[in-house]
Amino acid sequence: MPPPFTFTDSVSSVTTSNSTSHLTPTSDLEGSPALPAFTALKALNEKGMETSTPTKLKWWQSPQAVISTSQRFFILTGALLVALTLVFVVTGGGFGDTEFDVHGIVGSVKEFGEKLTDSAKEALQHSTTPESPPKPRYNPDEPLNEPNFDYHYCAAPLPDKDQVKSHQEKFPSHKLVQVHILHRHGDRSPLHLLPNEQQSNWDDCKESKYVLYETDRLQNGGRSTVVKQKGDDKEVDTEEIPKVAAAAERKMTIPDDPITRSMFNFWRGNCFMGQLTDTGAEQLRELGNRLREIYVDGGLLPDVLDENALDALAVRSTDVPRTVHSGSMLLLGLYPPSKRKVDSIPFEIHPKNVDALYGATSACKRLHQLYYEVFPNEPEWVSYRASIQDELEEIARRVGLTAKDLAVNRMAGGEFADTFHCRECHDIPSCYISDEEEKQKKCVTHEMMEKTWKWREWEDTWQHRNSRYAKEHNKLYMGLFLVQALMNAQMDQHRFFHYSAHDSTVQALLGVLEAKDLRWPPYRSHIIIELWEETGEGDKKGDRYVRILYNGQVLKSDVCDWEMCPLSQVATHFGSYIPTDFGEACKEVASEKSEKAKEKAKKGKFVDDF
Repeated sequence: MPPPFTFTDSVSSVTTSNSTSHLTPTSDLEGSPALPAFTALKALNEKGMETSTPTKLKWWQSPQAVISTSQRFFILTGALLVALTLVFVVTGGGFGDTEFDVHGIVGSVKEFGEKLTDSAKEALQHSTTPESPPKPRYNPDEPLNEPNFDYHYCAAPLPDKDQVKSHQEKFPSHKLVQVHILHRHGDRSPLHLLPNEQQSNWDDCKESKYVLYETDRLQNGGRSTVVKQKGDDKEVDTEEIPKVAAAAERKMTIPDDPITRSMFNFWRGNCFMGQLTDTGAEQLRELGNRLREIYVDGGLLPDVLDENALDALAVRSTDVPRTVHSGSMLLLGLYPPSKRKVDSIPFEIHPKNVDALYGATSACKRLHQLYYEVFPNEPEWVSYRASIQDELEEIARRVGLTAKDLAVNRMAGGEFADTFHCRECHDIPSCYISDEEEKQKKCVTHEMMEKTWKWREWEDTWQHRNSRYAKEHNKLYMGLFLVQALMNAQMDQHRFFHYSAHDSTVQALLGVLEAKDLRWPPYRSHIIIELWEETGEGDKKGDRYVRILYNGQVLKSDVCDWEMCPLSQVATHFGSYIPTDFGEACKEVASEKSEKAKEKAKKGKFVDDF
């Protein structure tokens, strides 16, 4: 686990006003990896970030004050003991013939108070209860999100090729200086098998071969888009990668002999589980081609990619084949073979347990605790699961699962939605029964599938917005990424930052941006963050602004007008989602642990990306 980042409270608590304060690193940041990020935030302040004293809240509204049900019980019990103590003192230590040890009771109350104080300190240290009361419990007919774009799960829409031109027409004195794009991978095969999978045929991975360092060598005439892997104190010499990659090329082969087919439940075809399909690869190439029309033809990026132009790009991916391949295909569209004079484009990949694009979920124990112990025991979640339990068990029965299987699955509704909609995108049935009457009894119907879709939307929206722990979750998942993004915003040599990741990454960033549309991000979903600079005369010359687009449309959010939001305001908002001390924030809260939950967490499988 990397050293914890530490920030002064001014970073996480600033809100917009007319006053200005400058951020300064604490003395213990000298030599720390956090210092560059602090310097970046300070630089933003010096460009005019407006900050103020945090709004004072009532004690019950404090975003950090959480008193659990058990703590309330202890408080009431303590108050009763104190009251009894006072009575005993007044009456001389007893009632009638009954004698009481007044000093013993007072000592017990004092000891109880000290324990309660420690417990409260721990709760204050970790919790992030929102200012407003919890949202109403699950209602399948309640609209949860305000659509941001024309939704189709199988492929998100492409951005408008004239989007930069249209913005410049509105703001002629603005100049585009930098772009960040975070996207989900393209279409893939399912992560989970269904019964009688032997009859399914996943044959859409003919060209989606992957190699040791993931290349598109076959598609671009011999050149390789390769990965320079970071981590474990090891870097690979990029000049040697094409040779290694060619030697390590793999092609998925599914045994089709009768014995294997009779023993194992696996589909036919050439796709392994969770693999980027040829359809998905083409989706990302199309996105890259559209980005070329916008940012290369628009003048931000060079027309031809040579060694001198490589510094304009900064490419990063999670360490998962489908995201690396998706990133490679986007770059193939951005710079096709005729526009490349380099053999390779370096990718940056971090180990999963410390990867900010994954929320560093393995290293952050508190985030793991939220998934396995906190969320499943929240009243809204318990009510939701109870309301869908009968239907959930019926669907589980039809796909060969039991109620016990569901008991260790934290997001069962959402995972069913993934399993079914993967197949719908390829017209692959979830059940192979020809008789219509039998099909209605034994197969998952279309109506059932639609219900899982509603469940998925409720789960995602609750986790990232409506839960009282939503902000804490979003801070822990995206806080480190926000630090890195703010640092990157100061690196003028890079003009195009490319992050290839997952739906969970996209949704967590939408949660941070407090987006009005938290529906499950379709394949190829992308968030584009453009950095613009004022070039006109006057006091505002040099001021920078941010525009954010989600799947081709300006993001809908009450945080800011994302058509043109001052960079200082963006940094202030991002600062409120950066823990002041990552090491402390990622510690488990002992008062929320239970033996049952710990045992469940050991048995269950944490699925954090789709």
